Amino acid sequence: MKRRVVFISSLTLALLITVKSPSAKPWTVVDAVQSAISTHPQSLIAETIVEEARGERRSATALSAPVLTTRWDNIPSNKGFSDFEERRIGITQDLELPLRYIWLTKAANLTVDQARSESQAVLLDLKSEVRQAYLEAWAFSEQVKILKEYKDTLNTYGSQIQVISEQGGISRLDARKSRVVVAEAEQELRASQLSMTAAFDRLSRMTNFDLGEVELISPLKSDPVDTTHIDESKLFSTNPEVLMAESEVLISGCEETLASTAWLPEVELTYFVRDEIPQDDEDSWAFQLELSIPVWFWWGGAGEIQASRAQLRR
Repeated sequence: MKRRVVFISSLTLALLITVKSPSAKPWTVVDAVQSAISTHPQSLIAETIVEEARGERRSATALSAPVLTTRWDNIPSNKGFSDFEERRIGITQDLELPLRYIWLTKAANLTVDQARSESQAVLLDLKSEVRQAYLEAWAFSEQVKILKEYKDTLNTYGSQIQVISEQGGISRLDARKSRVVVAEAEQELRASQLSMTAAFDRLSRMTNFDLGEVELISPLKSDPVDTTHIDESKLFSTNPEVLMAESEVLISGCEETLASTAWLPEVELTYFVRDEIPQDDEDSWAFQLELSIPVWFWWGGAGEIQASRAQLRR
């Protein structure tokens, strides 16, 4: 009994979708794609991919945080020295060489370009899925229309056969065969209606749009594709996957350069203000510049260079 109730409710929903009201509005595949882009979670994912890459670019190209230091020294006279007191406040900033900043910025910009290509690929996949879902829903709706007309024709033909059979014009076996044909047509129509209901539900969930009062227009009419003016040379150069691969190669080249130049010294710039007592009790200031060279660079840096070169070849 429960199965029969479920079947009847599914069939009723299919009939409601099939029988459109006179005020049904036309809905094209372009409308479906636009609705999906504005509401589907994949669109948000495509946006966040680029935003994440931009945040990583800011982190990669940002200067290291400056360090604020303070120091107080005091040597009392009872220790065998004259009274001495010094207070110092300084700020220290670590800097890479300008050449490495150029390579870091280039690699970060390439990462953003790669993220844009990945975002475009996500949107293209979404559009493709929506178009496929729209095509399936439209095809099932057209199939239901054809099967309904076919069933109505068979019903009319079966009624005529029944009248002729009652008048003795044909045998009872032929009359039963006509009823079997009508029953098979009804079963095929019900199966198509259930498939159409599933296709409409999938399209409605992807586009977040109520399809109860719309009429799907043929994709060939609403969004025709002109295959006579396609530049095949641009199909490869504008493909998002190709662009992502090119960006990945360029990024790997920059990473190899950065790994090979990690031995370059780092610059440490310090500015401090000092107050000495007892002397003239006046403030003094100075700049201090230091260069730091990694002595054990080839110990760990050689492995990083080897890994970056292997990644570039891959």
